[in-house]
Amino acid sequence: MLGITSVHAQVLTTTVQDTVATTVQSTPQYPTSSYFSEKGNSGSSSFLPNKLGASLGVGTTGVTFDLSTQFSDYIGLRAGVDWLPNVKVDADLDLSKVSGLSNTDLAYSQFIAENGGLPNKLTVQGKLNMTTFHFLIDVYPFAEFNSLHLTVGGYFGAKKIVKVYNKEEGALKAVSKFNSSLTGVDPNTHEGTFTYTDNNGTTYPSVAGVKQIGVELGDYFLRPTDEGNLDASIQVSGFRPYVGIGIGRAVPRNRIGVQCDLGCQFWGTPSVYVSGAEGEEKLTKENTNGEGGDVLKILSKITVYPTLTIRLTGRIF
Repeated sequence: MLGITSVHAQVLTTTVQDTVATTVQSTPQYPTSSYFSEKGNSGSSSFLPNKLGASLGVGTTGVTFDLSTQFSDYIGLRAGVDWLPNVKVDADLDLSKVSGLSNTDLAYSQFIAENGGLPNKLTVQGKLNMTTFHFLIDVYPFAEFNSLHLTVGGYFGAKKIVKVYNKEEGALKAVSKFNSSLTGVDPNTHEGTFTYTDNNGTTYPSVAGVKQIGVELGDYFLRPTDEGNLDASIQVSGFRPYVGIGIGRAVPRNRIGVQCDLGCQFWGTPSVYVSGAEGEEKLTKENTNGEGGDVLKILSKITVYPTLTIRLTGRIF
């Protein structure tokens, strides 16, 4: 009886051991923290940023600085700033000459005596404003073989990319005062009757058929503000979608690398705005003809800004 019991116990023990072993083998093995750490460091199985780089470059957007990261060997992210010096250029604009008046007219001669002579030209200064920020995503379709990448993203900057204004503040106050002395001005010919009252309150005989002074832009006639200023600007979209192609990694595999990108910013149709006596107004093909209209036609076709940049890249970690 004891022998039989001993045998039964041995069999039962063996059965329990086999059952436990089978259960342990079939139980799912959950990843540990070390598992995720190893996968993340490999750079290919984790979709978390695991690399950081920086770059400095030059191109059509000026001097550019980027911080970059990699989510995997196939996806990268860049954010940075592009600084282009605010180049300033001076130019002279011809003002329409005073017509219908002569120095022998008492009203005009007295106006000159109290306000000085009227200018025949205006010195203006043009300034370029192209500093932007960018946010770009790089896709490396052949990451195992080369660093060719496709890029999408956007650039952000000021809408007014070109500003033109009179170099000397208030340089046209005398012109503004002269224009305001004309009454009954015809909007087509810009001619009216010149009447002047001097500082002592004396009103001089009126002179008819006198033309206002301003800048003629085709059919558009731009007169200075009461403060004696004129300004104009070329405006585009503040957000400019970008697509491009390039070679090189933003976060190089070695410590130092080179990256080259070629693409386009889509900034929409540029518009010309002028500010004068009538406030800010957008110039159109309808209100400008001649040379002014030709300039607008050319600008309206420049809807993209080509971007070519060469960068020296470095890996931080």
